[in-house]
Amino acid sequence: MWRRRVPFVLACLTLLGAACSCVAEVSAPAVDDEPADLQDGPSTPEPALCAPAATAVPLLPRTSTNEFQRLVSDLLGQPVGAEQFARWTPLAKVWGFDTMTEARIDAQTFEEQWQTTEALATMLAASPRVTALCPAPVAAPVAPTPACPLHASYNPAAQYSGQQGSDCWSYLDERASPLRFVAERNRWEGTALIWDNGQHPSSALGAMRRWTAPLDGTIVVTGSFADADPGGGDGVIVSIRRQGTDVLRSTIPNASAAVSFDESIRVSRGDVVDFVVQPGGTDAYDTTGLAATIAFTQTPAADGRTWASCGQPVLQDIGSRAFRRPLRADELADFETVFAATMAAATTAHLASPVQEGLVAALQAALLSPNVHYKPEFVPGGFDDEEEGFRRAARLALYFRSSFPDDVLWALAAQGGLATDDDVTAQAERLLAGDTEQFVEDFAGQWLDFRAPIAAAAESALQVSMRREAHDVFASVLRDDLPPARLFNPGFTVVDDDLAAYYGFPAVGAGGTTRISTDERGGLLSQGHFLTSTARGTDFKRVIHRGLWTLTRAMCQSVPMLDPATREEINGSVGQIDPATPLPAQMQIHRNSSARCNGCHAQMDPLGLALENYDPDGRFRERYADGSVIDNDFDYQGTSMRNPSELSAYLQQSGDFERCVAEKLLTFGLYRAPVPGEACVVDDIAAASADVAPSLHQMTIQAFVASLRLTELP
Repeated sequence: MWRRRVPFVLACLTLLGAACSCVAEVSAPAVDDEPADLQDGPSTPEPALCAPAATAVPLLPRTSTNEFQRLVSDLLGQPVGAEQFARWTPLAKVWGFDTMTEARIDAQTFEEQWQTTEALATMLAASPRVTALCPAPVAAPVAPTPACPLHASYNPAAQYSGQQGSDCWSYLDERASPLRFVAERNRWEGTALIWDNGQHPSSALGAMRRWTAPLDGTIVVTGSFADADPGGGDGVIVSIRRQGTDVLRSTIPNASAAVSFDESIRVSRGDVVDFVVQPGGTDAYDTTGLAATIAFTQTPAADGRTWASCGQPVLQDIGSRAFRRPLRADELADFETVFAATMAAATTAHLASPVQEGLVAALQAALLSPNVHYKPEFVPGGFDDEEEGFRRAARLALYFRSSFPDDVLWALAAQGGLATDDDVTAQAERLLAGDTEQFVEDFAGQWLDFRAPIAAAAESALQVSMRREAHDVFASVLRDDLPPARLFNPGFTVVDDDLAAYYGFPAVGAGGTTRISTDERGGLLSQGHFLTSTARGTDFKRVIHRGLWTLTRAMCQSVPMLDPATREEINGSVGQIDPATPLPAQMQIHRNSSARCNGCHAQMDPLGLALENYDPDGRFRERYADGSVIDNDFDYQGTSMRNPSELSAYLQQSGDFERCVAEKLLTFGLYRAPVPGEACVVDDIAAASADVAPSLHQMTIQAFVASLRLTELP
């Protein structure tokens, strides 16, 4: 526990300082995944040309668990296992993404982060990145020969001997002259007397039992002196001395209470600690008992590393990358404080490597900083003017990599190489090409709900394959420069053996994945993950869930939150419809039951019913299990949408999907929903009026550049 207290006190009180106070004032927004038009935002008059002014981001977004995991993985140079985040509090989604939540860190959350970051800092301190910056510990010098037998504990009674120096004990008078051992009486005699558990001075000289330190270290001496002959006399003077200097000195009058001691003493090899009994006046009745234990801890050998040679270069590198900008002088000084205080505590505790302990604590303090757990690059004034290049680099990295800037971005930021839109666009293209998998996982995986959580519940191999199919198809459409509408009918899918067998395709073999040509699978509405994840519960719920997913995620349409009256009405309707009634008719009865129900279900139901050719397991079917035909006569806003093909055709042709893609891409970059005056920016990205639809790749680049422009204040 000693090390954990140091980074906590210093990091939160010293290192975090004003930042902690700032964070405490941040209020948490609504965390429901609400569509943009349900949120109030500043009203900006739409100009004749699409050139809305930049808008200050009115929040301080948190770094998500996934982003933090990626950041540490990049620092380590290897993935961080999900087990490290098993108890880490996940962030709720706002506008469909967990990267823009604005939330306080309460005591319980901090405790989890504290424990997790200590483990991660320990891993970092042993990583190749750190060992490359920090010189290897100097080989410990050859251990000196102990001055006398080395033990973890010494006891004068248990180790009493008739030989001087045995187990580091010697038997002397107060002048340090050796006494002689008399075997028949089993005691040392001469100018004083000493036996296994007691001592007796002469009238002129005290009796002195001496312990010699075998090596450098610390001893803790506990026990007591006691009057062992209370029949008379004028008492004794007892003392414990290190190298002739009193550590303890006390008088024991005749028949008085024992003198207890509990002393911690630093010693060097060969130092002596003496237990002395002197006469108070005469030596009559001066028999004195001694009960003592010496616990010995050897001082660890110094490894030659210091703050200047190890701590500073490591924190300068790792702290800067984690902060997404160079550390400032005062921040580096705070990390030095953590390093020095922890190293001192570790030295006192005689831990094996105080420098390593200091390094771990300083790295943990860096990982706990609000500059890591929040994103000041989105707040005006969060970065200094001279850090503008790093702010742009951080924005690029967070959007495309969900991490800190890579080496190329870092170098460009330091050299002023991100000053123009062309510079930014070139880097956006580079990152999207190089980090496609990461971008797809964090943007599309959240938007389309196929990203696996960090600490996921146990999934079957088939469920993992279904998630992977959704990811790989999106990534292929992005890489192949195809328009986003092709996501509904890409003409291919990507499967492994498990998923190929499930779909009835030929085996892939070799335990890998293969892209196969097909019009039956691969589209957003024919992928196994979508069909099974939205089919939980009753048939009635399956239709609603699939319709709601299509309406909100593929069309970006809003559905009002349920108010208490509507919830009560829904609860009251349970069991009121004959389950033997055909499913489309059940849905119709429910819609007609009230205006409240019809308002939402008139939008969701036709979309969900159009997908009834897929059973709850995602397999295609022509009839229900009871043999009845799958059919419905419910159009969507006057358009026939009665099977998966008609629904996909509508979504590809209506333009709703392209605009939804544009809105999601822009939201992901803005860290907020577009305000009304920015509607034309969404239109420009979607290019709804263009003769040739833009590709998903083009829209992604354009959306990022637009998000940067819309949040960069002059």
